[in-house]
Amino acid sequence: MIHQLRASLERDTGLQAAAYLQEAGFAGGEELYDTFSDWLARSRGVEAPSELDVEFLGEVLGEFFAEQGWGRLNAMALGPSVVALDSVEWAEAVDERQGD
Repeated sequence: MIHQLRASLERDTGLQAAAYLQEAGFAGGEELYDTFSDWLARSRGVEAPSELDVEFLGEVLGEFFAEQGWGRLNAMALGPSVVALDSVEWAEAVDERQGD
C-alpha cells in the first residue's frame, strides 16, 4: 500500500510527493512519540525517552516497533549524535530484487 501511495503521489505531483509524504509522517509523529513513551515506561521502567541510555536505543526501538506490528528495526550508531535506522521488514522497505 505504501509503495502504491508513493507511486501515485510521484505520478500526480512530481517532486512534491516527498514533501507530502514527509508532512503526513510529521503529522503522526506526536502520537507515535506518546505511544513510545507510554510503552517505554511500562516495559522498561524508563519514565521519558530522554532518560533512555543510548547504549540500549537500538534494542529498545527494535522491540517497540516489532510489538507495534511494524516489523524489526535495527539501529546502528554512526557517530556520537547520528544513528542509522534499517527497517528491511517494513512496507516502505525497497526490495532491490523487484526494483521498487
